[in-house]
Amino acid sequence: MRRFSGCGCVGCLGLGFFVAMATLLVVAIPSPVALGLATAAAVAPVPLFVFLVLQLDRYEREPWRVLIAAFLWGALVATFVSAILNDLIGAIIAGAFGELLGELITASAVAPIVEETAKGCALLLLLVMLRREFDNVLDGIVYGSLVGIGFAMTENILYFGRVYLEGGLIGLGVLFYVRIILGGFGHALYTATTGAALGYARETGSRILAVVVPPLGYGLAILQHAAWNAIAGALLPSVLPELDPFLLLFVVMPLESLFLTGPGLVTLLLIALFAWRRESMVIRRHLAEEAAEGMLTPAEYEALPSQRARLGREIGAFRRRGIGGWLAERELHQVATKLAFRKWHLSRGERPTSAERLLSEDRARQQIAALRARAS
Repeated sequence: MRRFSGCGCVGCLGLGFFVAMATLLVVAIPSPVALGLATAAAVAPVPLFVFLVLQLDRYEREPWRVLIAAFLWGALVATFVSAILNDLIGAIIAGAFGELLGELITASAVAPIVEETAKGCALLLLLVMLRREFDNVLDGIVYGSLVGIGFAMTENILYFGRVYLEGGLIGLGVLFYVRIILGGFGHALYTATTGAALGYARETGSRILAVVVPPLGYGLAILQHAAWNAIAGALLPSVLPELDPFLLLFVVMPLESLFLTGPGLVTLLLIALFAWRRESMVIRRHLAEEAAEGMLTPAEYEALPSQRARLGREIGAFRRRGIGGWLAERELHQVATKLAFRKWHLSRGERPTSAERLLSEDRARQQIAALRARAS
């Protein structure tokens, strides 16, 4: 009953934010044509962005319900809260310093803090409430990226709708190029930085680093966000007001994107590569006992730490048993991997609680045996 009540409360809260965000969009973009085109342009690249992010989650894939919740927090909760606070604080600053300076301060200083805080709250809630699904740095990057993609999607609807009302399809096309082609992973990068820091705190054995690293990651996310807003929104237009539009769009702004987001994206990819190696080692080390006791076959044990070998076994199961065999083999890999991570957490001194409802080792072994029979 408690679980049902909790799900009902979350559902009502989510519905409330959906209605609030939809109302804000309709008020901000009163033209149905503009709203429709803006929504289509903002939503179109999302499946590709999400697909690319999920490729980072190679071994211990996160539950779909948690991934969707992270995305929706960014798309509904963080965007709505940020829109209200940015407008409110921006109006106060504009009243004190004038409209032009107020817009500059709001975009360069206020918005990055407000937005990264609103997005980061999702990651903090996941870490506290769904700790068993937040294992390490890689999980933080995946969750943070999805929050950022959701946020960017809704924010883009607002921007695209407004620019269409002012500049038509040409204006919409130019802004799509700037915000999607050049800066499409911006918000994902910023929030993934916070997520990586929280993920590090989750897996590190140092209490000092667990306290120090998250604020540093959060601060770096704000700094990256502020740099993009300040340079793209204020510095370039003021320093290069008479620059040829072609050079601005196809030379200057791509270079800006390369220097402002390139290093961060490369760093996160390198962290992901390192995390894959660590996860592979965790799987190999903590499933060795299962293989020695016959709970896993030698072939399964050798395949589990390798994404390529896993794929080969999944293809083999598909050839033998069709889609059912493929799904069973994939699920076997996931159950075994979760078992490895559970044993890893226990080896580090963590203890399961009733609130976390960690999968018991005996039940995991029973599931593996049943899935093996379905895939064979």
